[in-house]
Amino acid sequence: MYIRQVKATELAELLQLINSNVIDPVRIADKDYISKLSSEGFLVGKLHEDEIKRMLDRIFLVVTSKQRIIGYLRIDEEIDVDFKELDMQGMVDWVHTDFKKYYYQLPHYEIGGVLVTKEFSRKNIGASLLYKAMEMLKYKNLKYLFSFVPVSPVRNEPSLKFHLKNGFKVIAKLQPLELWGMKHYQSVLLMKESEWV
Repeated sequence: MYIRQVKATELAELLQLINSNVIDPVRIADKDYISKLSSEGFLVGKLHEDEIKRMLDRIFLVVTSKQRIIGYLRIDEEIDVDFKELDMQGMVDWVHTDFKKYYYQLPHYEIGGVLVTKEFSRKNIGASLLYKAMEMLKYKNLKYLFSFVPVSPVRNEPSLKFHLKNGFKVIAKLQPLELWGMKHYQSVLLMKESEWV
């Protein structure tokens, strides 16, 4: 297995991997579907080719096995504008006000997506991707790394476990709202302090 920056020639393969793991809001009422997602994990929000092309200048790591992408991790360097707007509307419950200050501090880094295929899950590949990304970010003055994980209407249990196992802690919770075509959507915001601060 090899971890490296994604290549432009791999966009179709990466896009297929991402979009085939996105939750389908239409199937939220299907208990078997929800149970499977909750235990296997999922992504929220499909991407289009033009969106993914604009992300190539970011830290966008892939892990390959036998020349096939089996996982990825993307780091975004912008504060989530939708989250900021919701925070300004009082829709975010912060564990402590210091965490809010940290979230809005620049430079800002957050996980924009992380996924390892089912056949390669639970082999520390996600942790390896995370470590490689944080290693790259230490040269960009990384202090904190943030990540959002859905907890309602479907709880992304594998993602929560991954983050907590790798030193993240919950710092805020979004109040329920309609988002991504789902009613009562909620996510938690997690934060990991850099080992190099």
